[in-house]
Amino acid sequence: MKKLFEILIILILLVVLVYVGRQKFAILFYNQGRTYYDRGLYDNAILSFKKSLKINPNVAIVHCSMADAYMEKKMQDEAIEEYKKTIQLNPNYIYAYRCLSHIYWTRQMYEEALVQLKQAEILNPANQELKELQEEISSEYMADCLNNGTDLILAGDRSKAYTLLNKSLKIEPNFAFAHYTLAYFYFAEKKYEETERLLDKVIQIDSQFW
Repeated sequence: MKKLFEILIILILLVVLVYVGRQKFAILFYNQGRTYYDRGLYDNAILSFKKSLKINPNVAIVHCSMADAYMEKKMQDEAIEEYKKTIQLNPNYIYAYRCLSHIYWTRQMYEEALVQLKQAEILNPANQELKELQEEISSEYMADCLNNGTDLILAGDRSKAYTLLNKSLKIEPNFAFAHYTLAYFYFAEKKYEETERLLDKVIQIDSQFW
C-alpha cells in the first residue's frame, strides 16, 4: 500500500512538472514573439504567438499581441477576432477596447466603435483618453449623418434623409447647427411647427446662433 502511494505521488509530481514545463514553453514563445514584433518581423511574431496559444489558448495578452501584429500587416479582420478574444478572456483589457474602436472608426462603423468605448468607459470611468476618443468619434458620426442626410434631401430621398438628420441630433444633441439644418429643410417644406420647435432648441443651445 505504501509503495502504491509513493508511485501515485511520483506520477502526480511528473504531471505537475510536465504542466509547469508546458507553461514555461508558452511564455518562451510569447517572449520570442514580442522580440520579433519589436524588430518588425510580424510574420515571425504571429507564428510564435500561435505556438504560445497552442500550449495555453487562454492568455489575453498573447491574443492582444497577435492582434497588434495583424494590424501591422493590415489584416484588420484577423486583428478584430484577436481583440475580441482578448476581451472575452479579460473584460478589463481597456487597450483592446480602444484598438477595436479604432478599427471600427476607420471603417466608418461608428456605432460599433462607440459600443466598445462605452463598455471600456464603464470599466474605467476616469480615463480621459477614452472620453476624448468617444467625443471625437461621435462628432465625426454626427457630421457623417448630417452630410449624407443633406445629400439625400438634394437627391429627393426625403425619408432616408430625415432618418439620418434626426439621428445626427441623437448623436450630438447639443450641436446647434444640426438642429438648424433640419429646421431649414422643414421650413423649405412649410412644416412650420417642426421648424419652430427646432429653432427654439437652437437658441436654447446657443443664444448667439447667427
